[in-house]
Amino acid sequence: MTLPRYEVWVYPSAQDDAKRLYHYIADECFQKETADQYLEGIQATIDKLEWLGGIIGVSLNRNLRRQYGASVRTIRYKKMTIIYTVHGNLVVVHRIIAGKNIK
Repeated sequence: MTLPRYEVWVYPSAQDDAKRLYHYIADECFQKETADQYLEGIQATIDKLEWLGGIIGVSLNRNLRRQYGASVRTIRYKKMTIIYTVHGNLVVVHRIIAGKNIK
């Protein structure tokens, strides 16, 4: 059995989240190498959605469902949560936020 392959789109809001995270780690914490590695890990996790997007179950979090719809899903990378939805063969990454900020 072959898993379906998804096209992955990353919304500008998620790109902005990644840029802010990078600049926080690199500039405010003075850890450029750590920032590079962390963003590489986030990108690798997003890349996995090409194959895993539809396998991960939908979120039961009411706030996320209200904001992003009933098909919202999340995947974690360390302390960050990647929020995305699946539409047919398309995965849309909406946000990359700290897991502690998900209520």
